[in-house]
Amino acid sequence: MIRVPEEVARRALVEFCRRRRKWVASIGAEAAEGGQLQMYRAAARAFGETGQVDHFKDVYGGLRKWKVGRAGTLLSPDTVLGMLQGLDPSLRKKRLSLLAPTDWPMVWDALCRLKDVKQTKTGEPRVMAVSKFLHFWNPRLFVICDQEEVEGFVFGHRWLKAQRDGVDVGRHVGQAAVAQEPALGDYLRVLALASEFVKANPHILLAFAGTVRVIAGDAEVPEDIETYEATAAEWCLVGLAEMPPDGVTLSGA
Repeated sequence: MIRVPEEVARRALVEFCRRRRKWVASIGAEAAEGGQLQMYRAAARAFGETGQVDHFKDVYGGLRKWKVGRAGTLLSPDTVLGMLQGLDPSLRKKRLSLLAPTDWPMVWDALCRLKDVKQTKTGEPRVMAVSKFLHFWNPRLFVICDQEEVEGFVFGHRWLKAQRDGVDVGRHVGQAAVAQEPALGDYLRVLALASEFVKANPHILLAFAGTVRVIAGDAEVPEDIETYEATAAEWCLVGLAEMPPDGVTLSGA
């Protein structure tokens, strides 16, 4: 488990913004596909109570701009939308900080249902694509896990990789299931680590929300941005990744 004092969490968010400064500069983009806040609004309309599914094209198009379709075949918008609509609707209300042991099989089921969104040449699920579509379906729960920043940079650091690898997700969904889908198992460990991180450090949510509102400028920010726990966890972990800063305490792994 990773515990982070409030001041260190704020520094981590500053470091995230410094590291991703070009991306941060476009977060509130309104005029073109790919602005993250614009995509959040489109996703809320597509998957909310009104079900304005035409807005899913803005999410899909934005993710293609994020290169989710690079190096492989991405399923069509209608097919991906159908997959997401087939998930247990109660999962859209879940948050990392509120996950109970009984929720993990439902999370695992969602990963397995989305695994064919995009695959490697050897038939392995592209976790990057799976995580990004699930993230916009529920940004309170599903952490974006891209190859470069999260898998390569964050978990390229031994102290964070040890924390992730020390999570036993098999006890919740079955060791055989995780062994059969190792890529999805690793992503489930990321979610479990993020859940522990947010539960141990609830103060990161207000710090994250404040950061988003500052960098968004005049762009419309979701009223409940404080609940976007998966985004908050991702940003903080990227900011912390270089080394365990002074004040950070580790337990478990």
